[in-house]
Amino acid sequence: MDLSDEHALAIIKQKLGGSIKLRSGVKAIRYRLHHKKGMIELIERINGNIRHTSRLKQLELLCLNYNIPIKHPQNIRLNNGWFAGFFDAEGSISYSMKNKYPQLTISVSNKLLVDLQSFHQNFGGNIHYDKAFNGCYK
Repeated sequence: MDLSDEHALAIIKQKLGGSIKLRSGVKAIRYRLHHKKGMIELIERINGNIRHTSRLKQLELLCLNYNIPIKHPQNIRLNNGWFAGFFDAEGSISYSMKNKYPQLTISVSNKLLVDLQSFHQNFGGNIHYDKAFNGCYK
């Protein structure tokens, strides 16, 4: 994570243990958790709250390793904080002129269509495939 997020990692470390170290060559830090007790507690805290497809697959492998049943996320509503976090990571806001009128675009993008469907269901709009930058859904 970026150095500005160190406080968030420190809170996680305080609750679960682990270590925080500077990454060499970049302005970032890494949190690592190695002990079984902390891993199980982490899984219990996040199980059922992971929505990103690739992260859910990673969690499934962890759950299988620790013999913990995987919980798939429930449908979410408009006021869920997950949208803010996803937008922070994958979103953009742009402004342009179209036919002499200002146009504001608020969008999120992801390689997988399924990871954008909650946005579409809650906020409306359109989803299209953008071939730029190795392709993604927007």
